[in-house]
Amino acid sequence: MTILNEKVRILIADDHEVVRKGLRAVFELEEGFEIVGEAADGQDVLDKVRNLEPDVLLLDLRMPKAKGTEVCQKTRLLSPKTRILILTSYQTDHEVFGSLRAGVSGYLLKDVNSDEIVRAVKVVSKGESLLHPIITQKVMEKMTLDESSHVDTLSFNLTSREREVLSLMATGCKNIEIAQRLWISEKTVKTHVSNILRKLNQADRTKAVVFALGEGLVGTLQ
Repeated sequence: MTILNEKVRILIADDHEVVRKGLRAVFELEEGFEIVGEAADGQDVLDKVRNLEPDVLLLDLRMPKAKGTEVCQKTRLLSPKTRILILTSYQTDHEVFGSLRAGVSGYLLKDVNSDEIVRAVKVVSKGESLLHPIITQKVMEKMTLDESSHVDTLSFNLTSREREVLSLMATGCKNIEIAQRLWISEKTVKTHVSNILRKLNQADRTKAVVFALGEGLVGTLQ
C-alpha cells in the first residue's frame, strides 16, 4: 500500500509517555505526517487500530496487556492496510523473528536517531521494508545453517538463479548490488525478485527472506 499526495497517518504505541511525546514532537516538525493517536498498552493499540486504521503503526514490542507479536498479528487482521514498524530496545531471536513472521514491515532499535525514524516511516508507508543493521545481521547469522538441514528448493520451483538472488536479498543487498554481484541487469534482478515473491507467496522482500530462512531455502553465506 503506497501513500501518494497525502499525509502518512501514524499511530504511536509505547507504554512510556516520554517516548510517545518525543516521537509526536519529531513528526510534528516534519511535513507529510499526521499523528492520529497514541496508545499505551496492547489492548489500547488494537482498539485504536480498529477505529483509526492508521497507515503506519509505530510499535514498541513490550507493552502491558498484550504480547507484541500478538498485537502485530491482530493488527494485520483488523487493518490489513496498516504497515507495522517496530521501534524497540529488544532484539531477542523470539521477538525479532516472531514479529517478522507476524507481518511487520520494519524493525528498528531505539539507538537510531530521529532522522532515521522519519525515513523508516516513509519507507514502510510506501510498501517497502526496512531493518536495523543489527537485525539484518541476525538474519544473516540465521542463514548459516547446516546445508544438510535445507529442504529441496525444487518444491517451490525456485531456479538456481532465483536461489542466488534470494540469498543475496537475505544479506540486505539492493537490486543494483545483486545485479553487480551476478553480472546481470537490474531489470533482470527485478524480474527474479518478482518471481521469488510469487513462488513463495510472500508480499515483500523481508517476508520472503524470513520465510526462506524458516524453510531452509537459503544456504550458508559465501
